[in-house]
Amino acid sequence: MFKKKKLIRISKNLKNKKDWKNNVKVSNKKPKLSLEQSRIVERILEDKKFIPWLLVGITGSGKTEVYLRLIENTLILGKQTLMLVPEISLTPQTTKRFNERFNVPIEVLHSSLNNREKFFIWERSKNGENAIVIGTRSALFTNFKDLGLIIVDEEHDNSYKQQNGWCYHARNMAIWRAKKEKIPIIMGTATPSLESLFNVEIGKYRRIDLTKRPKGILPSHYVHDLKGKPLICNLSRSLIQNIKYHISQNNQVMLFLNRRGYSPILICHKCGYVSECLRCDHYYTLHRNKKKIECHYCNQQLPIPIRCSNCSSNRLISLGFGTEKLEEKIRQIFPNIPVSRIDKDTIKNTKLLQQKLSLIREKKARILIGTQMLAKGHHFPNVTLVALMDIDGVFFSNDYRASEKFAQLFTQVSGRAGRSEKKGEVILQTYHPKHPVLSSLLRKGYNEFALEILKERKEFLLPPYSNHVIIRSEDLQGSFSLIFLKKIKKIILKHTKDKRLYLSDPIPSVKPKKRGLFRWLLLIQHDSKSFLNFLLSNLTQKIQKVPERKQVRWNIDVDPIEH
Repeated sequence: MFKKKKLIRISKNLKNKKDWKNNVKVSNKKPKLSLEQSRIVERILEDKKFIPWLLVGITGSGKTEVYLRLIENTLILGKQTLMLVPEISLTPQTTKRFNERFNVPIEVLHSSLNNREKFFIWERSKNGENAIVIGTRSALFTNFKDLGLIIVDEEHDNSYKQQNGWCYHARNMAIWRAKKEKIPIIMGTATPSLESLFNVEIGKYRRIDLTKRPKGILPSHYVHDLKGKPLICNLSRSLIQNIKYHISQNNQVMLFLNRRGYSPILICHKCGYVSECLRCDHYYTLHRNKKKIECHYCNQQLPIPIRCSNCSSNRLISLGFGTEKLEEKIRQIFPNIPVSRIDKDTIKNTKLLQQKLSLIREKKARILIGTQMLAKGHHFPNVTLVALMDIDGVFFSNDYRASEKFAQLFTQVSGRAGRSEKKGEVILQTYHPKHPVLSSLLRKGYNEFALEILKERKEFLLPPYSNHVIIRSEDLQGSFSLIFLKKIKKIILKHTKDKRLYLSDPIPSVKPKKRGLFRWLLLIQHDSKSFLNFLLSNLTQKIQKVPERKQVRWNIDVDPIEH
């Protein structure tokens, strides 16, 4: 009863809020637009109806400034703006920059908020009491009184894809919403997804490019061959010397390692047994600071074992390294240099993230260590050296999207270097310096490399030149899921004879066991999306009649990004 009364009282206060539309104020401290930026803003403002714009700008080219100018125009018209970012870690810097520019109500909406906080943001949006909402993919479903613009930043990012439960892609849903609202939508990135490039090719999107940095120049790239070289936690002597040089020049260094924890494997030195999560058939990762071993699939945590569970030996050793171990070694090599690590283990909420980012901007942290959380979209003007470590595994992935993901990751991480007047360097350590994917990317750049991959996809009829649907199923034994998918396949074959339809047998998922459930999938491929939509609309009704559906969890994933 108490909560209900409090809710009514706050709602009344919201109704009395001052109308921002009559008091739009924009800061005079606006950087001068480049000729490229001016032309892009003018071109987009010419067409105020629904148009999907793909803004492709090299890292540091000023895409955010283009967003701000377009938002300014939207605010002057008295309309609201929805700004989507791929991860919560990007909301603090975006909000800070927007608040510096606009004196209007700005909201941040993401999954870390509780239901009460979300409710009041939804209410204010619905009543037109806020001007800008910045949020992750779930913010897309916010009800606005007068929405005038949608922006999807880093449109290529896989975080926009909801892969559990009701599967959707926020970028595609945002386009659908913009079409329904009859408003423009801007999708910005330095590394456009192949799907977006394909949509440009067929005329569904309009592409505009930013090819120059207003400040600074693109960094130089160097590949360090690790074969036969002495290493300290995978740090070569040449990389250590480069770090020392850039630190001596009063600059900052970023070390990118996409593996958190201390070590990915805890092994018995006597019998070779590896600590493994029985719920996922996946090795535990050692987290020394937390004094835990953790499964990164199901997040189960256990105390670090004292003895081997197989032979009772106490000779347990760790193999490999993660960001935690890298930080330990860097502090040993550079004892007087402040180090900051940003990953899921050190950042528990946006407040902690803001504190860490403030230390970096104030140069109170000189060596930055982190995962993708650190590498995406951040602007660190004093970072002049970026090193990518231990990325060779991507060259041998069985995922047909691996080369695209690597090219995007490499380009995005590299873009953190030399973003101001200072010259930047990027070092990539590898045992395979002549790998064709790496050689082609460095020689041609991302755009030409992506077009080359598109040709390969077309040759082999892979997305976006065909359409995939995956039906996933999981249960405690795995047998019900297998039977369930086999029956679905029979239903499909019974009701369609289209020769262009490819239907796989049920196969184990890439992660065949997770949280104690065995996972299977059925892959459906066809060149017509409308055909698949028609097929699925009829199939869902027939699935309800399959007896095994009550023993399994299942879902349908259209345009999957993982198998």
